[in-house]
Amino acid sequence: MMRISLFSLGLITVALLLLILSVLEITGIINFTFGDGLAGTLNFPSLGVILGGVLLSAALAYSKDDIMEAMNFAKYLLLHPNFGSHLERRDIQDIFHWKKTLKSNESKARSELTHELNNTFEGYIFTLANSNYSVEKIEELGLIKAKEHYSKKRDTASFFEQLADTSPAYGMLGTLVGLIFMLQRFENVRDLGEGLAFALMTTFYGLILAYALFNPLAKKAALYADKTFKRDLFLLNGIIMIIKGEEPLVVFDHLCADREGYLFDNELNEMEFG
Repeated sequence: MMRISLFSLGLITVALLLLILSVLEITGIINFTFGDGLAGTLNFPSLGVILGGVLLSAALAYSKDDIMEAMNFAKYLLLHPNFGSHLERRDIQDIFHWKKTLKSNESKARSELTHELNNTFEGYIFTLANSNYSVEKIEELGLIKAKEHYSKKRDTASFFEQLADTSPAYGMLGTLVGLIFMLQRFENVRDLGEGLAFALMTTFYGLILAYALFNPLAKKAALYADKTFKRDLFLLNGIIMIIKGEEPLVVFDHLCADREGYLFDNELNEMEFG
């Protein structure tokens, strides 16, 4: 039997209230009197139909964790519009730092790195190494973890893709309500105008949210999932090489080839291979 969490139940309740109140407002059953200012211009009942529909769709289709993950991703994008680009050069520097640390005292360094990198993919790999797994097993489990990580990030893209599909649909719902309202009060010019405004504004809001917000977020989330997967494989490859005891220059050349040589020759001198 399917269970609905309190979070989902609360979100569904809010969404239904928003939908119902918005429809009742435009049909004249209730009247909040938004006036002729900015509130009236924005047509809040139209916006309420779209937001209520989007919330309802999200609450019915996704868990609390999925919704919070998506919201955190949207927040992250606002703070880091060029996500991931700053990590590329730092990854190689980190790998060489880890190699130097392991070279000084391997047993102690593995424990310290496991604690220092807690809750990260690279921390998970060092946890495996600290548990005395073979290199082959670390590589196998690391690949499974990377795929799991990718799948989770890709779910975020699917979340926004569904909202992008849902927004225009609720826009059409609002349009139908507005047209019905118009036909019921065809003799009243003022009501006719209100119904037409509601019909057009719901479609407008639905398209704006779909193509100016949710679609870009979905594409960004899919790109982020791809970049995260490639980065996880890159880190896994680098850590495996330093665990194997490969020479620093070999590790450097291999990683640069893996990253399509994004480091230029003049940066080679900046790296410490000791």
